[in-house]
Amino acid sequence: MFQQAKQFFEFGPYRLDPTERVLSRDNQTISLPPKLFDTLCVLVERSGHLVEKDEMLKLVWPDTFVEEGSLTRAVSRLRQVLGANDGDAAYIETVPKIGYRFVANVRAVREVAPERVLEEQVASPVSIEESGSSATFIPAGIPGKAAAPRPRMTRTAPWWAAGALLAIAAVLVAPRWIGRWSEPPGVAAMHSVAVLPFRSVGTSVSNGELGTEVAEEISSRLGRLQRLAVRPAHSESGGKGSDPLQAGRDLKAHWVLEGTIREEPHRDVYSVRLLDVSNGRARWSKDFDAPPRDSLAAANTISITIADALAPEISVRDRETLEEPHAERLDAYQLAMKGRLFMNRFGKGTMAAGEFFQLAIEKDPHYSLAYSGLSACYTDLFNGLVIDYAEAAPGARKNALKAVELDDTSAEAHLALGMARAYFDWEWDAAEREFRRAQELRPNSTNVHVARGDIANQLGQFDEALRELHLARDLDPVSPWIPTLLGEALRRAGQTDQAIEELQRAIAMSPGEGAPHYMLGLLYEGRGTYEMAIAEFLRCLDAYGIKVTAAAVRKASEEGGPMTAYRAWLERCEIDRSIKAVRIAQIHVVLGEPGPALDALEMGFAERSAGICSIGVEPTLAKLRSEPRFQELLRKMKVPARSL
Repeated sequence: MFQQAKQFFEFGPYRLDPTERVLSRDNQTISLPPKLFDTLCVLVERSGHLVEKDEMLKLVWPDTFVEEGSLTRAVSRLRQVLGANDGDAAYIETVPKIGYRFVANVRAVREVAPERVLEEQVASPVSIEESGSSATFIPAGIPGKAAAPRPRMTRTAPWWAAGALLAIAAVLVAPRWIGRWSEPPGVAAMHSVAVLPFRSVGTSVSNGELGTEVAEEISSRLGRLQRLAVRPAHSESGGKGSDPLQAGRDLKAHWVLEGTIREEPHRDVYSVRLLDVSNGRARWSKDFDAPPRDSLAAANTISITIADALAPEISVRDRETLEEPHAERLDAYQLAMKGRLFMNRFGKGTMAAGEFFQLAIEKDPHYSLAYSGLSACYTDLFNGLVIDYAEAAPGARKNALKAVELDDTSAEAHLALGMARAYFDWEWDAAEREFRRAQELRPNSTNVHVARGDIANQLGQFDEALRELHLARDLDPVSPWIPTLLGEALRRAGQTDQAIEELQRAIAMSPGEGAPHYMLGLLYEGRGTYEMAIAEFLRCLDAYGIKVTAAAVRKASEEGGPMTAYRAWLERCEIDRSIKAVRIAQIHVVLGEPGPALDALEMGFAERSAGICSIGVEPTLAKLRSEPRFQELLRKMKVPARSL
């Protein structure tokens, strides 16, 4: 038998085997995504020498166009891995604006080993060796690279849920497994998966938050794939005792990913299944161990075990997208995840969400998603009349711009910047460019469709608004916010019967929410049925806990009817300055006072009050449209001519 020499590289406590593509420390394998491993090989093999950025991009991504930010993040993650156990030990030096240099002492080691006989893989790209309840996958050889067994995960590895998502996505996008639901226009030839919150079994130290974090991250990652629609399951969808298949049917998904977590003192045990909703069968299932309360390590454990089993179905670009890390620190990621969970609570929790995003930024000042989340909080609080323009606009702009600067490939960053450009700057074309970029990056994002639909509604582009909002609902059928926005767009478009249907649907989905009642109040106000309008407005005020105003309006309505109620509400507006100028103008119109109504709108323009940019298409202000003062306001707001 011929003898073949193998070369290893040793530096510090680490050993790098380029042939077998293994990095180890103290005989413990450290798993790296393929491109991070390639980056490390390039630097180590040229240790002591400067490697320019352009050269590294060509060597690591030879057939793919990627931006410099991908290399920057790869190097940052390598520093974290190599330095995680060595305090401040330096391995990679940055040469500003030029490239990188591996500065640790590297020793090349050559060993002689028997030449291996490669056998052709015929039936399957992987073979599986079972040992107890765990499995070791041995991937097939890749041309030009020898394959190595994947080790069992027994330690925390700070990577996102890349591999698990690759495996799951490969099942979902495979054309031979088309489900029984037809997709809506714009989401054609696409498969869909609902990722349910993982359920806690037994005592939960994290109060169930861990399972929601894992599910949120998987949803976020899978949502970047071109051929997969992710149904963003809300926390109630996967609650204790719920039927995952029924949740999948409610969400109109082809597949459901669900799992359980048993939290133990020294580990968390995950049981994960991918179910075919059409027949209830499990396409894949496995049990995994992960370090306690570490959602990133849990996702990585799943990914390392199953990624190569199904990864051939995933394109090179999708693999790069899923493997790309975004958070430098686990604690920052977990804080940002809490922020996202609070943001999803339909009108509640935005202030708390902003605090979590701010804490995440303090932990990791280079975390783009935390900045985009904080920007979105400023925008939501402005639209919800919690903070005014003077506070909201600088915060939304600054954080959105920082998010894009840190990661130009983040759809969330471009979405946040688009919202800032629309709501605070009234730069409609610039906003649309940002929305288009976000949609290019995440074509199946519910939030992008909602944002485009909402802005189109503000500008009176109702056909476009309804199209985008219907696409959003196709992607997220259980969100109560989407039928609320659909009802508002239909109301403004004059389709009031359909609007009532949508708003009643939103109320049924979220009975305690006030926004649908407010929209119904405006609808009845536009029809001139003022008693019904006041009744809906009172339900809104009660839902939001605005007790003093609700009591005053209710008492006036009972004593003198709807017009007395409107007058009492107007008096409260003089006291409560949080009520936006548009609402004050609407009340003056009801009371037959066009002059004060225009005064209120001009004051709202001066203060950049929330909702002021949509007055041109607001039916309740139709009586003011012919007024020169009203037309001048529209001109100043740079509303596109097609919206007038």
